[in-house]
Amino acid sequence: MTDGYHPEMTVVEPCRVGTLRVPSGLLAVSGPDIDHGDGPHITVPVPPGEYVLDEARVRFSYHCE
Repeated sequence: MTDGYHPEMTVVEPCRVGTLRVPSGLLAVSGPDIDHGDGPHITVPVPPGEYVLDEARVRFSYHCE
C-alpha cells in the first residue's frame, strides 16, 4: 500500500469497526469541509446490501535530513 509520498506502507492492527448499509444502491460521500459547500461530493452506484467497514493503521518509514 502506498500514498504517493511513501513508497511502502504496512497495514498493522486491522480492526472491524462496523457495517455500512446501502439499501438504495447509491452511495454518497462528501469531504470533511462540507460545511463550506466547496468540498468534493461523490455519488457512486453500488449493489444494495451491507458492507463491512474495517479500520487499519499503517506503519511506514522514510529518510529525513
